[in-house]
Amino acid sequence: MFNLFFGLIKLKPIAIFVLIQILTLGCSVKTDSKSDFQINSELLTIELPGSTSANLIKPSILNVDSVEYLACYNYQDYSISVFNLTQRSYFKRIELEREGPNFISTVGSISIIAMDSILVVNNNFITLINFEGLVIDRMGINFSAQDLSNLNFSEIELVYNQYSGLQYDSSDGSILLEVRWLGRNQQKSSNKPTIAKVNFFDRKIEYLNVDISDDFLVPDGFYGDLSRLGFWRMDSSFIYNSGLSSSIYFFNEVNMERRVIPSDHINDFVAPMSRGLALSNEYRIGYEIKSEQFYTIAFDPYRNFLYRVHRGALEEENTNADFYLVIASLESETIMEIPFPADYLVYPIISQEGLMYMAYNKYDDRLEILKLKIEDDSN
Repeated sequence: MFNLFFGLIKLKPIAIFVLIQILTLGCSVKTDSKSDFQINSELLTIELPGSTSANLIKPSILNVDSVEYLACYNYQDYSISVFNLTQRSYFKRIELEREGPNFISTVGSISIIAMDSILVVNNNFITLINFEGLVIDRMGINFSAQDLSNLNFSEIELVYNQYSGLQYDSSDGSILLEVRWLGRNQQKSSNKPTIAKVNFFDRKIEYLNVDISDDFLVPDGFYGDLSRLGFWRMDSSFIYNSGLSSSIYFFNEVNMERRVIPSDHINDFVAPMSRGLALSNEYRIGYEIKSEQFYTIAFDPYRNFLYRVHRGALEEENTNADFYLVIASLESETIMEIPFPADYLVYPIISQEGLMYMAYNKYDDRLEILKLKIEDDSN
């Protein structure tokens, strides 16, 4: 599921050229989207200890006094690997326990929030662990109303997004989670999802006054997990989108603004499931594999760009999908849209050095990272 195949045969000649050039070490590529911009790329490698394999996913980055640390989940040996990204070195392996007082039953997403502090989330808990794997604090979600004040879990469920992590804010100790209203809740005018700030340390939840588009008001299961929200913090505000639409939304305390970042290669809205087949697990799985999908929109505070990877539809499940990366300005003007290379994970890593993506299971002895930096030649 994580291996991103790429069908070169379907691409325009310029797209094939750009992809080949991007994967050439240290190259500089101009595209025909905006002539003033170019991509500078570099392949980074970090050597791994002999006891560690490169089955690493779900990256999270932390900047400490301009030194960047990257934490990744290793699903093969059930651990978290921490790297000093700035020095291109392996820093620490954190072994996770499935049972006992320091149990982490499953890993949905991780967020490194400080040196020696990592948040791990799954469907039932958000857990704070240190670099020894010891549990410092744990908060139950979706089954115990005692862990969050004034919250009735019979009415809602809290949902995380593995591609954007928890979007932790150190200024108030809050994270962002999607709130889904369950069918028996009659207090809301609709069952559209919304977004909440959850203070992990104070155990408080604040529903944000987010006016979710009617595009998200769909019957349960009609779009499956494609209707989940992705979100990314932007200082005091944030940006969010859905896997089923090219629309993006900017939210602050004053207003909510909707913009569209279109694609030249896929539709702006995903085709829905067949209502008559939506309850079939086999059909739902096939639908999510074959459908177009818009992954989480990401904001780059170092360069003020927006990034989004999206996937084209498949005719058959055993064929290769086309993936594309769109780079846009804060005004949602598309700067360029390029093919996204095979065998790289779609989790965006926003570094002070540039936009990064990790190779998936490419080597056993080293981690490979593709670094892209978009520069304006007009300056």
